[in-house]
Amino acid sequence: MILDYHTAKKIKTLIVHDCPLWSNSSIKRQLSNEDVAIVMEEFCKSGHGEWEDEGTKTRCRILWRKPEQLASDIYDWAEKKMALLDLFARSTSCIQAKMLTV
Repeated sequence: MILDYHTAKKIKTLIVHDCPLWSNSSIKRQLSNEDVAIVMEEFCKSGHGEWEDEGTKTRCRILWRKPEQLASDIYDWAEKKMALLDLFARSTSCIQAKMLTV
């Protein structure tokens, strides 16, 4: 829920004391500070968050994609780009060869 909310709203940093996910005014309920701390620790352990201030733990950077997911995406993108560059290089040399024979 934390990841979905912050991704949808394009929010990169969760301010722990100011997060609307911890309360529901329509039923007058709110998570305790202890429960918020537990939720945030689990969220960070999942790999989708990291503390910007490890000591006080009031600001959490939201990682929309885990570092390993991002690395995989970049690798896949680079592979595709290299394949396109290779195809372009081959077609260019083929065109040049045809021009030389004309």
